[in-house]
Amino acid sequence: MGTERDFLGKQFRKDSAIDVIVDLGANGLVAAGITCKFSKNGGAFASLVATTQFTLTGLGENQYLLRILAAVNDTAGLATIWADNTGVQTDIKSLFIEDGAKTSGQIYSGLSAASLKVQLQQASVDLITSDILEEPNAGHTTAGTVGNSIRNLKTTWNDPTAAAVATSVWDKDISAVAGATKAGNILYNLVSSVWAAGSRTLTSLGISTISAIWNFAGAITAGIGKTISDNLNAPVGTVDTVVDAIKLQTDKMQFDGSNNIKSTPQTQLTISAANLAAIADAMCDESLAGHLTAGTVGKALQMARSNALGKWEVVNVTANSFQLKVYDVDNTTLLDTFTVTLDANGKPTKRTT
Repeated sequence: MGTERDFLGKQFRKDSAIDVIVDLGANGLVAAGITCKFSKNGGAFASLVATTQFTLTGLGENQYLLRILAAVNDTAGLATIWADNTGVQTDIKSLFIEDGAKTSGQIYSGLSAASLKVQLQQASVDLITSDILEEPNAGHTTAGTVGNSIRNLKTTWNDPTAAAVATSVWDKDISAVAGATKAGNILYNLVSSVWAAGSRTLTSLGISTISAIWNFAGAITAGIGKTISDNLNAPVGTVDTVVDAIKLQTDKMQFDGSNNIKSTPQTQLTISAANLAAIADAMCDESLAGHLTAGTVGKALQMARSNALGKWEVVNVTANSFQLKVYDVDNTTLLDTFTVTLDANGKPTKRTT
């Protein structure tokens, strides 16, 4: 509902804000600094809360516009407004709340001709403006009137959605955008210089340009070019060297009909004179003590050495057992000892090691 005012003695509608002019005996007051009470349909006064239930606007000459908010005015019948400036001055207004359409013709109790003149004088521009701005535009349908023009303007200019704005931007013909610094003009020139508008065929970015990009060997100090240079060139060069070395060896491989690798044995091995001498020395210096297996060259050499020895002697061990001791050619170094068994006639029958 709209806001009712009492300047011309009009009745008020239920569920609408009520504006009355009150004299509070001083200027500079605010809503929180006064006491305001409201009686509905002749009932008991109830205190109202500043800002949320009533407001106070100074008009000068101790006069104020006191507005009772619509939520408070919810009962038809005789209503009374009681405004008090903490005992300095109290102003009481009585009015009638109409349940249906508003009517006019009733002068409220206590409203004299003098006070009516004051109220009319205090009808400031801001109050008139407030009425205009709060006027519903739905009822202004007469063509050519200001109200109808404003109503049509609101209908035409409803808030666009994000999707509608995006569609309008992307559907904009940027070829018509003028001005070298305008985003649309810059975008149009950029696209037009690379792509043909009709065929969308790449025009200026030809193969020569692409080749120049890939063949560029200048000093790259930053950006993606340096990243590629630092992390790709060196590893690729190393891999290339290793692969070449592997290929050099694998190229020597030969395969048979079943793809098996053919192996060619070495036909000749050459031993140096120094190695031959070392082999000969090692063989000559080899100890015969470890070569005791019968039938081997080592054992034969050992036996030959045993047969070409120095002195030997027989030592009696028991009645029928003797030991044969064999010495080296120096007749001092004992090489081996053998056990000799004799028969009843004193003849040797066997020798054991």
